[in-house]
Amino acid sequence: MNKFIRVLKLVLKFALKIIMLIIPVIALCYANRIIKKSEGDSLDDINISNISLQKLESHYKNTLEVKASLEDKAKNSVFSLTIVITLIFSIIGFGVDTLLLLPLIIKIIVAILICLCLIYFLMSGIINLYLLTGKLQMYFITWEDDCYDCDEENKKLYIIDIIERNTNLNLIRNNFLSCSFRCVVIGILLLTVAFLIVYIYLSISPTQGTI
Repeated sequence: MNKFIRVLKLVLKFALKIIMLIIPVIALCYANRIIKKSEGDSLDDINISNISLQKLESHYKNTLEVKASLEDKAKNSVFSLTIVITLIFSIIGFGVDTLLLLPLIIKIIVAILICLCLIYFLMSGIINLYLLTGKLQMYFITWEDDCYDCDEENKKLYIIDIIERNTNLNLIRNNFLSCSFRCVVIGILLLTVAFLIVYIYLSISPTQGTI
């Protein structure tokens, strides 16, 4: 019985990995939940006596630079996706006469693949736009409001807490970008399969000729 349960767990774990590979948004939610659960855990392991306040402030500024870099990547991705989707519709427009010559079952399969491709591309665009809307707000050092009368040790703890929060937010941003990239890759694969199906059918069909 125990062996059966272990095998069942392995099968379910493998199935979950496949699902997360096919639907990157599920993997995104899972990864972000792990990050949120781990918030605050690293503060107990830090020896603040060996770290200078200036070095901590430098790390804090670095988290803001990483955030800006990730948002720049999101902007570039949105721009690229706009061009790709426009090209796809242009190609479909030029090849619509060829698509009409295909059998019904091939038309349905190709239409489903292209629709799924566009869904993944749109999903990628929505994820990138979410990053650019400012939903993930960074934390900033505000000595006057939060740590006006703090000694140096408490100031260090204050900055470390902000660094950890910002680092986790950047990890979440990076997960969003990774998910966006995976959606694009899956979309390209689906589009490639659709074109291969059309090409192979027209190549082997004696009545339609070749592309």
